[in-house]
Amino acid sequence: MRLEKRLSTDEEVVEHNKDYDIVIIGNGPSAIILSYFLSGHWPYYNGKPIDDPILKERLNFVSQTKSLVLQDLDWLSEGMYDSRTLNPVSILFDHLFHPNADLLTNDDPVIEWKYNPDNEVRHLVVGLGQPGGSWNHMSNSQLTVSLAQWLELPEYSFKEWYAENECRLSNLPKVQHTYGVHPNRTNALYVGMYYQDYVKHMKLSQNFINNIQVTSVKQITNGTAWKIEGVEFSTTTEETPTKSYSVIADNVALGMGAFHNPRKLDIPGEHFPFVHYKLPDSEVFKASRSCSVMVVGCGLVALDSILNLMSQNIHVVHVFRRAAKDPELIVNQLSSAYADYLKLKPLMTTKSHNEYYTPFPQHKLSEILPNKEVIIEHIHKKSSFKIHVSKILIHVGLLPQLNILENFNDLKEDPDKEFNLKTNPLDIDLFTYESRSCKGLYALGPLVGDNFVRFISGGALAITHGLFRNEYLDENSIVENDSC
Repeated sequence: MRLEKRLSTDEEVVEHNKDYDIVIIGNGPSAIILSYFLSGHWPYYNGKPIDDPILKERLNFVSQTKSLVLQDLDWLSEGMYDSRTLNPVSILFDHLFHPNADLLTNDDPVIEWKYNPDNEVRHLVVGLGQPGGSWNHMSNSQLTVSLAQWLELPEYSFKEWYAENECRLSNLPKVQHTYGVHPNRTNALYVGMYYQDYVKHMKLSQNFINNIQVTSVKQITNGTAWKIEGVEFSTTTEETPTKSYSVIADNVALGMGAFHNPRKLDIPGEHFPFVHYKLPDSEVFKASRSCSVMVVGCGLVALDSILNLMSQNIHVVHVFRRAAKDPELIVNQLSSAYADYLKLKPLMTTKSHNEYYTPFPQHKLSEILPNKEVIIEHIHKKSSFKIHVSKILIHVGLLPQLNILENFNDLKEDPDKEFNLKTNPLDIDLFTYESRSCKGLYALGPLVGDNFVRFISGGALAITHGLFRNEYLDENSIVENDSC
């Protein structure tokens, strides 16, 4: 099946001589899973029961010969809630792909995958570096936040990949699991390798153009097509681009994260070299054992850094803006799968104590001085005090590079406020992930509030669903593959 071309025949489009139904920007797991869907791999409900009583009842009315791509996703996901994502379709697909995941039962999916080349969509994935995105830049001393099975993509599990590559991995550094860490968390470096190999294993490589940094995305031909421009590098490590790059498409899907663009506090002294935005290698902290390291923020990345530092007997001063019992704090939303993070919960509320940890809830870092003194201020009382630290880690979120888009502020739920993963993501139709303000522009992953890999497959389902229900689709051309 092919989506009808919406490209104009004007000179600009003909000149480039390249066209696709959709171009995906970014090449991390969000882009990979969307490419998998658009290559003709569609999910079907397999008829097995599910524990969720409401979803179980609805699935009784779902045909096993009609893909979930063509089902009523609005009805199927109605009323679904999870504090870790804003999107009901992401929750729906997680229930089907990872049943009872938070109970750690490792139940089999209640979906099966069927491939039909007639349902392929002409698409291209454009990204900087190799497939896997930011996972290729993870430290080899870092464990994944999620369990390995929650990071894997369809039909080629991380477990299978690991078994096939065990000899190859034996020469790489291994992360030591400490007490309380779930054994199914894995080396983040391995996950990046898995994603690269997944693209090859599932024969998706022909859809990927690597080492492209996108610099501009804009609508052309009276808003009926998109022009994507960028620069191409000859290798992953090359610093100077070798040539420009340009492509035309009917639609665009934003699948890039924000790994290289940390949110800053915009306070005096943030530029000093002892201020970091990601956890440096352990060697950097060897001299810090005699003086505290400050960690600012309370997301999983911040908690991970705190646990890492404490395991090295380095004292942590933890500054975060919310009250320790605030239900919005991620640590107050975690299941038992995150037992190591949950160890910090009583320390944050001062119900228990540890010589290597001092919390300052409802405080903020207001200034950093050249002599490594910092000024900490209570957010409500407006009282402040100084302490001396050796280093500062600021983990208050990441910002996507949305400036590649014209009028990118208009794409957010609140155009006047800064992008925020939870409170101000891109404004999308919840069942197609298409921008409400810009037709033909889709997004998935962190840009729409899905920061966990286990939830991004729902975004790929929604986008495929949206493409196949658009007005320019001849519905009679859809081929259902119920004989596979």
